[in-house]
Amino acid sequence: MTVTKKDKNFARQLYQEGKSTKEISVECGVNVRTAQRWVKSFQGESVIVTNLADPEAEVIQPIPALEKIADAPKEQSSRLLANHSGI
Repeated sequence: MTVTKKDKNFARQLYQEGKSTKEISVECGVNVRTAQRWVKSFQGESVIVTNLADPEAEVIQPIPALEKIADAPKEQSSRLLANHSGI
């Protein structure tokens, strides 16, 4: 079986939905080892969120923003969350 980019993108979607490696391998029809390699590569990817309504808007990288909020003292976390979410 030839694995396509479409297969790997579907696996990425399943991974983001919280599916296990075994579930990904079954859903995609690939060997468990292949699914494990894919999951390992997905874990190294960074997530970038863009505003599709306004492509010129600032790109948000949520992981660093969430880490900053998580590390902040409780009294500062609401303010940081508001700053990063545009509230």
